[in-house]
Amino acid sequence: MENLSNNNPQENIQGELKMISVNQQSFTGCEIFEEKSSPIKEKSKLSKIGKKLPGISSQECFRFNRNIDFSVQRNKLDKYGASEVGNILVGGAGLKDLMINRVLKYFNMSLPFEENLYMLKGKELENLGFREFVKAYGDNIDILYKNKYANGVDKYNYFKKMGSSETLVGSTIDGWFINNNGDLELLEIKSSDSNYMSSAIAEYNKNGNFLSSKYFFKYYVQAQMQLACTGLEYCNLFF
Repeated sequence: MENLSNNNPQENIQGELKMISVNQQSFTGCEIFEEKSSPIKEKSKLSKIGKKLPGISSQECFRFNRNIDFSVQRNKLDKYGASEVGNILVGGAGLKDLMINRVLKYFNMSLPFEENLYMLKGKELENLGFREFVKAYGDNIDILYKNKYANGVDKYNYFKKMGSSETLVGSTIDGWFINNNGDLELLEIKSSDSNYMSSAIAEYNKNGNFLSSKYFFKYYVQAQMQLACTGLEYCNLFF
Protein backbone atom coordinates (compact mmCIF):
# COMPACT_ATOMS: atom_id res chain seq x y z
CA MET A 1 0.00 0.00 0.00
CA GLU A 2 1.51 3.31 -1.10
CA ASN A 3 0.63 6.75 0.26
CA LEU A 4 -0.61 8.88 -2.61
CA SER A 5 1.04 11.99 -1.28
CA ASN A 6 4.46 10.40 -1.81
CA ASN A 7 4.18 7.89 -4.63
CA ASN A 8 2.09 7.13 -7.64
CA PRO A 9 0.35 3.82 -6.88
CA GLN A 10 1.28 1.01 -9.24
CA GLU A 11 -0.43 -2.31 -9.75
CA ASN A 12 0.28 -5.36 -11.88
CA ILE A 13 -2.90 -6.16 -13.80
CA GLN A 14 -3.58 -8.42 -16.71
CA GLY A 15 -6.72 -8.22 -18.82
CA GLU A 16 -9.23 -5.46 -19.29
CA LEU A 17 -11.78 -6.20 -16.56
CA LYS A 18 -10.71 -5.37 -13.04
CA MET A 19 -11.69 -3.96 -9.67
CA ILE A 20 -9.68 -1.33 -7.86
CA SER A 21 -10.29 -0.62 -4.17
CA VAL A 22 -9.79 3.01 -3.18
CA ASN A 23 -9.60 4.63 0.23
CA GLN A 24 -8.76 8.15 1.36
CA GLN A 25 -5.03 7.46 1.63
CA SER A 26 -4.30 4.93 -1.06
CA PHE A 27 -5.81 2.26 -3.24
CA THR A 28 -5.07 -1.44 -3.16
CA GLY A 29 -5.89 -4.70 -4.83
CA CYS A 30 -6.34 -4.82 -8.59
CA GLU A 31 -7.50 -8.20 -9.80
CA ILE A 32 -9.00 -9.90 -12.83
CA PHE A 33 -12.51 -11.17 -12.23
CA GLU A 34 -13.61 -14.51 -13.60
CA GLU A 35 -16.83 -16.46 -14.05
CA LYS A 36 -16.56 -18.60 -10.95
CA SER A 37 -19.81 -18.35 -9.00
CA SER A 38 -23.30 -19.70 -9.30
CA PRO A 39 -26.46 -17.67 -10.07
CA ILE A 40 -27.73 -18.58 -6.59
CA LYS A 41 -24.98 -16.55 -4.92
CA GLU A 42 -25.62 -13.65 -7.29
CA LYS A 43 -29.31 -13.49 -6.34
CA SER A 44 -28.73 -13.87 -2.61
CA LYS A 45 -25.97 -11.27 -2.37
CA LEU A 46 -27.55 -8.60 -4.59
CA SER A 47 -30.52 -6.91 -2.93
CA LYS A 48 -33.50 -5.94 -5.07
CA ILE A 49 -34.24 -3.00 -2.79
CA GLY A 50 -32.13 0.17 -2.83
CA LYS A 51 -31.28 1.23 0.72
CA LYS A 52 -29.94 4.46 2.20
CA LEU A 53 -26.50 4.36 3.74
CA PRO A 54 -26.59 4.09 7.56
CA GLY A 55 -25.34 7.10 9.49
CA ILE A 56 -26.59 9.62 6.91
CA SER A 57 -29.23 12.04 8.19
CA SER A 58 -32.13 13.35 6.11
CA GLN A 59 -30.26 16.68 5.98
CA GLU A 60 -27.25 15.02 4.36
CA CYS A 61 -28.93 13.39 1.38
CA PHE A 62 -31.58 14.01 -1.25
CA ARG A 63 -34.04 11.28 -2.20
CA PHE A 64 -35.08 11.34 -5.85
CA ASN A 65 -38.71 10.74 -6.81
CA ARG A 66 -38.96 7.58 -8.90
CA ASN A 67 -41.92 8.99 -10.85
CA ILE A 68 -40.28 12.27 -11.94
CA ASP A 69 -37.69 12.58 -14.70
CA PHE A 70 -34.27 12.16 -13.08
CA SER A 71 -32.53 14.87 -15.12
CA VAL A 72 -35.14 17.44 -14.05
CA GLN A 73 -34.57 16.60 -10.39
CA ARG A 74 -30.77 16.53 -10.73
CA ASN A 75 -30.70 19.94 -12.38
CA LYS A 76 -32.49 21.40 -9.36
CA LEU A 77 -29.70 20.37 -7.01
CA ASP A 78 -27.25 23.20 -6.32
CA LYS A 79 -24.22 20.97 -5.77
CA TYR A 80 -21.56 19.70 -8.16
CA GLY A 81 -21.64 15.98 -8.81
CA ALA A 82 -18.64 13.79 -7.94
CA SER A 83 -18.12 12.97 -11.62
CA GLU A 84 -18.38 16.68 -12.49
CA VAL A 85 -15.43 17.40 -10.20
CA GLY A 86 -13.43 14.84 -12.18
CA ASN A 87 -14.44 16.51 -15.45
CA ILE A 88 -13.33 19.89 -14.11
CA LEU A 89 -9.86 18.55 -13.35
CA VAL A 90 -9.28 16.74 -16.66
CA GLY A 91 -10.98 19.32 -18.91
CA GLY A 92 -12.23 18.45 -22.38
CA ALA A 93 -15.75 18.43 -23.79
CA GLY A 94 -17.21 17.35 -20.46
CA LEU A 95 -15.92 20.51 -18.80
CA LYS A 96 -17.30 22.71 -21.58
CA ASP A 97 -20.80 21.26 -21.25
CA LEU A 98 -20.62 21.53 -17.48
CA MET A 99 -19.67 25.21 -17.54
CA ILE A 100 -22.37 26.05 -20.09
CA ASN A 101 -24.98 24.28 -18.00
CA ARG A 102 -23.82 26.03 -14.84
CA VAL A 103 -24.15 29.45 -16.46
CA LEU A 104 -27.62 28.59 -17.77
CA LYS A 105 -28.59 27.27 -14.37
CA TYR A 106 -27.77 30.66 -12.86
CA PHE A 107 -30.53 32.09 -15.05
CA ASN A 108 -32.91 29.22 -14.19
CA MET A 109 -32.26 27.54 -17.53
CA SER A 110 -30.57 24.29 -18.54
CA LEU A 111 -29.39 22.35 -21.56
CA PRO A 112 -32.02 19.96 -22.94
CA PHE A 113 -31.39 16.41 -21.76
CA GLU A 114 -31.61 13.56 -24.23
CA GLU A 115 -30.93 9.94 -23.33
CA ASN A 116 -28.85 8.66 -26.24
CA LEU A 117 -27.81 5.15 -27.24
CA TYR A 118 -24.51 5.50 -25.39
CA MET A 119 -26.36 6.22 -22.13
CA LEU A 120 -28.76 3.34 -22.63
CA LYS A 121 -25.82 1.00 -23.24
CA GLY A 122 -24.17 2.31 -20.10
CA LYS A 123 -27.21 1.45 -17.98
CA GLU A 124 -27.32 -2.10 -19.28
CA LEU A 125 -23.58 -2.56 -18.80
CA GLU A 126 -23.89 -1.18 -15.27
CA ASN A 127 -26.48 -3.83 -14.40
CA LEU A 128 -24.14 -6.46 -15.83
CA GLY A 129 -21.30 -4.97 -13.80
CA PHE A 130 -23.20 -5.46 -10.54
CA ARG A 131 -23.80 -9.11 -11.33
CA GLU A 132 -20.18 -9.69 -12.39
CA PHE A 133 -18.90 -7.98 -9.24
CA VAL A 134 -20.97 -10.34 -7.08
CA LYS A 135 -19.78 -13.34 -9.08
CA ALA A 136 -16.17 -12.29 -8.62
CA TYR A 137 -16.20 -11.07 -5.02
CA GLY A 138 -19.39 -12.52 -3.54
CA ASP A 139 -17.44 -14.59 -1.01
CA ASN A 140 -16.32 -11.34 0.64
CA ILE A 141 -19.75 -9.65 0.51
CA ASP A 142 -22.60 -9.95 2.98
CA ILE A 143 -25.14 -7.95 0.95
CA LEU A 144 -24.90 -5.45 -1.93
CA TYR A 145 -27.38 -2.60 -2.42
CA LYS A 146 -27.83 -0.72 -5.67
CA ASN A 147 -28.57 2.98 -5.29
CA LYS A 148 -31.62 2.47 -7.49
CA TYR A 149 -35.37 2.11 -7.45
CA ALA A 150 -36.82 -1.02 -9.03
CA ASN A 151 -37.48 0.95 -12.24
CA GLY A 152 -33.79 1.90 -12.53
CA VAL A 153 -34.07 5.53 -11.37
CA ASP A 154 -31.26 6.64 -9.04
CA LYS A 155 -32.41 6.84 -5.43
CA TYR A 156 -30.13 8.97 -3.21
CA ASN A 157 -27.70 11.84 -3.65
CA TYR A 158 -25.34 12.14 -0.66
CA PHE A 159 -23.62 15.25 0.71
CA LYS A 160 -22.51 14.41 4.25
CA LYS A 161 -21.37 17.43 6.23
CA MET A 162 -17.66 17.84 6.93
CA GLY A 163 -17.70 19.11 10.51
CA SER A 164 -19.90 22.19 10.65
CA SER A 165 -19.37 23.19 7.02
CA GLU A 166 -21.61 22.37 4.06
CA THR A 167 -20.12 20.47 1.14
CA LEU A 168 -20.30 21.88 -2.38
CA VAL A 169 -20.43 18.39 -3.88
CA GLY A 170 -23.21 15.81 -3.91
CA SER A 171 -22.69 12.21 -4.99
CA THR A 172 -25.21 9.84 -6.56
CA ILE A 173 -23.32 6.60 -5.97
CA ASP A 174 -23.88 3.38 -7.93
CA GLY A 175 -24.17 1.20 -4.86
CA TRP A 176 -22.71 0.06 -1.55
CA PHE A 177 -22.18 -3.20 0.28
CA ILE A 178 -21.48 -4.72 3.67
CA ASN A 179 -18.36 -6.87 3.67
CA ASN A 180 -17.78 -9.99 5.75
CA ASN A 181 -16.29 -7.91 8.56
CA GLY A 182 -19.44 -5.79 8.81
CA ASP A 183 -17.79 -2.72 7.26
CA LEU A 184 -19.47 -0.57 4.61
CA GLU A 185 -17.83 0.04 1.22
CA LEU A 186 -18.91 1.97 -1.86
CA LEU A 187 -19.08 0.43 -5.32
CA GLU A 188 -18.64 2.41 -8.53
CA ILE A 189 -19.25 0.49 -11.76
CA LYS A 190 -17.31 1.62 -14.84
CA SER A 191 -18.51 -0.51 -17.74
CA SER A 192 -18.23 0.89 -21.23
CA ASP A 193 -17.63 -0.29 -24.78
CA SER A 194 -16.20 3.10 -25.78
CA ASN A 195 -12.77 3.47 -27.34
CA TYR A 196 -11.47 5.80 -24.65
CA MET A 197 -12.06 3.19 -21.96
CA SER A 198 -10.24 0.42 -23.83
CA SER A 199 -7.41 2.84 -24.67
CA ALA A 200 -7.08 3.88 -21.03
CA ILE A 201 -6.94 0.23 -19.94
CA ALA A 202 -4.29 -0.54 -22.57
CA GLU A 203 -2.21 2.42 -21.40
CA TYR A 204 -2.56 1.35 -17.78
CA ASN A 205 -1.51 -2.23 -18.54
CA LYS A 206 1.52 -0.87 -20.40
CA ASN A 207 2.95 1.41 -17.71
CA GLY A 208 1.18 0.24 -14.55
CA ASN A 209 0.51 3.80 -13.39
CA PHE A 210 -3.13 4.40 -12.48
CA LEU A 211 -2.75 8.19 -12.53
CA SER A 212 -1.09 8.40 -15.96
CA SER A 213 -4.44 8.16 -17.78
CA LYS A 214 -6.65 11.21 -17.47
CA TYR A 215 -9.74 9.00 -17.61
CA PHE A 216 -8.56 6.82 -14.75
CA PHE A 217 -7.48 9.93 -12.86
CA LYS A 218 -11.00 11.32 -13.34
CA TYR A 219 -12.46 8.14 -11.85
CA TYR A 220 -10.02 8.31 -8.95
CA VAL A 221 -11.11 11.88 -8.18
CA GLN A 222 -14.75 10.82 -8.46
CA ALA A 223 -14.15 8.01 -5.95
CA GLN A 224 -12.50 10.41 -3.51
CA MET A 225 -15.47 12.78 -3.79
CA GLN A 226 -17.87 9.91 -3.15
CA LEU A 227 -15.95 8.98 -0.01
CA ALA A 228 -16.09 12.57 1.21
CA CYS A 229 -19.84 12.81 0.49
CA THR A 230 -20.68 9.57 2.32
CA GLY A 231 -18.11 9.52 5.12
CA LEU A 232 -16.95 6.01 4.21
CA GLU A 233 -13.35 4.85 3.92
CA TYR A 234 -13.32 2.55 0.89
CA CYS A 235 -14.65 2.88 -2.64
CA ASN A 236 -14.30 0.00 -5.11
CA LEU A 237 -13.89 0.97 -8.76
CA PHE A 238 -14.96 -2.01 -10.84
CA PHE A 239 -14.03 -2.04 -14.54
